[in-house]
Amino acid sequence: MISEIISAIFKTRGVIGVDIGAYSVKLSRVKPSKGRIKAVECGSFPLNLSGSEPQDERTEKISGRLREYIEESGIGCRNAVILLSGTDIRISYSLIDRMPAENFEAACRKEAGRLFFNTDDLYIDYDVLGEISDDGVPRTRVVFAAAKKETVQEKINIAEQAGLAPVMIIPAVFAFERMCRILKGRIEDNHLLVTMGRKQTSMYLFGAGRAESVRNVSVGSDTADERIRALLRVKPEVAGEIKKRYPLPVSEEEKLAVINRFSREEAAAVSAKKEYMEALLQEIDPFVYLSDVKVSSVFLTGGPAADKGAAAFLEKRLKMPVYLFPAPENLSGKSSRIFGDGLYSLMPASAASLSSTIFPDLTRIDMLPAGYGSSARRIRFIFRTFFYSCLAVMALAVLFLHIKGAAARSEAMEKQETAVAAETADNLAQNAMLQKEADTVSVYVEQAEGIKRNRALYSGLTKFLVSSLPPGVIVSSLVVTPEDEGLAAELRLSSNTPAIVLKWTDALVRAEGFEKVSAGTAAKAGDSDNDYILPVKFLYKGGAK
Repeated sequence: MISEIISAIFKTRGVIGVDIGAYSVKLSRVKPSKGRIKAVECGSFPLNLSGSEPQDERTEKISGRLREYIEESGIGCRNAVILLSGTDIRISYSLIDRMPAENFEAACRKEAGRLFFNTDDLYIDYDVLGEISDDGVPRTRVVFAAAKKETVQEKINIAEQAGLAPVMIIPAVFAFERMCRILKGRIEDNHLLVTMGRKQTSMYLFGAGRAESVRNVSVGSDTADERIRALLRVKPEVAGEIKKRYPLPVSEEEKLAVINRFSREEAAAVSAKKEYMEALLQEIDPFVYLSDVKVSSVFLTGGPAADKGAAAFLEKRLKMPVYLFPAPENLSGKSSRIFGDGLYSLMPASAASLSSTIFPDLTRIDMLPAGYGSSARRIRFIFRTFFYSCLAVMALAVLFLHIKGAAARSEAMEKQETAVAAETADNLAQNAMLQKEADTVSVYVEQAEGIKRNRALYSGLTKFLVSSLPPGVIVSSLVVTPEDEGLAAELRLSSNTPAIVLKWTDALVRAEGFEKVSAGTAAKAGDSDNDYILPVKFLYKGGAK
C-alpha cells in the first residue's frame, strides 16, 4: 500500500473528476482560488452505445474510448474521483435516538437495512449531520447513501482499465456541497440546485450550505426533442440540432420577434422547450414550497438546457431569483475558454474534482469499497509533505557521502602513488594500510546508505499506521523491528471502544503487504472503566528486504 501511495504522489498531478453517464463521459480537473475555480483540463465525448451490450462489453468499450481520449488530449492526471448521480445513487435521511458511540454504529446499520432492504447488494455509507430536538427528545440526524455494488464496480473497472486510479467515489449532491462552499464561502441562505440532464433532472435542496433533501425526477431535455420530432417529423439528431438552434425567448420583444419571423422550425423548438419547462416546473414547485427548508433562490446547471431562457422562465413562475451556476464571475477568462460550450455540462465532473478539498463541517461520504489502497486520499496529502521532505534530506545525504567518499578516495590514491614511487619495505606496508583504509571507507558508505533506507522505511510504516487510526484511538506504544520476512510492528492501542480497534485491524490486514500476527485481549486501562488497552502485532512485507 505504501508503495502505491508513493507512486500516486510522485507520478500524478491533482485529481480529475469523472462523470460516466449513459450517453457521454465528462472529465474535468479544476482548482479552487479565492471564490473562483480555475480549469486545468476539461473535456467530454459521446458513448454512442446501443444500450443492449452485456456489462463486460460495455465496460470494455467505454474504458477503451476513455483511454484513447486521455492519450489524445494529453491529460496528465491519473488520480480520479468518480461521480455518482441520478439513479446510480440513493440518498435518504433519518433520525436516530441519541445513544453511546459503541451502540450507534449498530443502530445505523439497522436503519440502513430498513431504508434500503437488500443491503447485501449495496455499498452503503453514512454521515452524522448533527443533533436536533424532536418533540423534546434529543435525536441524531444521519444521511445515508447507497449504490449497487455492480454499478460501483463497473465504474471502478472503467476507470482502472483506462489507466486512472480511483481515489474516491462521491454522490453528486455532496460534491456540489464543496463546490458551493468554494464559490460562495460560508453560505447562510437556503437554495435549490437543479442539474438538468437528458433523461432526468436532479434537485438538491441546501440549507445553509448543507444538503437537506435530494430528489430525482424523470423529466429531461429529451422531452423537448421528442416534441420537436412529433411536430416536424424529423430524425432524433435533427430534432436535437433544432432545439439548440432556437433559444427560449425571454423578453416580450423576443417573443414578438419569434411570431414575426414565423419560422416553423423556431415555433416548434420554442413550443417544445416551453412544454419541457412546464413539466419540470410541476416537479420543482411542490418540492420547493412543501419543504421544511424555505428556499430563497434557485441555481441551474448540468447541461445545454441550462440557459438564460430557462432561468428567466423559472424565475417568473417561481417568483424567486433563478441563476445559472456557476456565475461568470466564478470563472477566469482562461477557464471559460477551456470549458467552452460544455460549461454547464461539465459542472458535475468539476464538482467531483473539488471533492478532495476537505471541509470538516460538510458531509463526508465515500462509496469506494474497502480494500482499494488509493481510497486513503487523506493519507496521500499527509504523506506528500513527509516524502518531499525525506527526498530533500536523502538528496543532501547522498551528496554529502559522495563528496566525502571522493575526498577519501583521492587521498588514498595520492598516498598510493607516493608508496609506488618509494621502493622500500616501509612503502609496501603503507600501501597495504592505505588499501585497508579505502575498504573501511567503502564499508562505511554502504552502511550509511543502508541505515538511511531502513530509517525511511521504518518512518514511513510508523507514519502510515498512526495516521490511519480511527478517531478516539490512541497509541500507547509502537515498536517497529526487522524480521526475516519484513518489518514487525507491535502496538498497544488505547480506546473506549475495542470494537473500533478490531475493525481497524481487520481493514488493515486486507491492505497489500500487511499480515496480522496476533491480537491480544482488550484489558481495562488502570482504574478507568471506559478505556481499554489492546495489544496488536502486524507483519508488513511490502517493500521490506
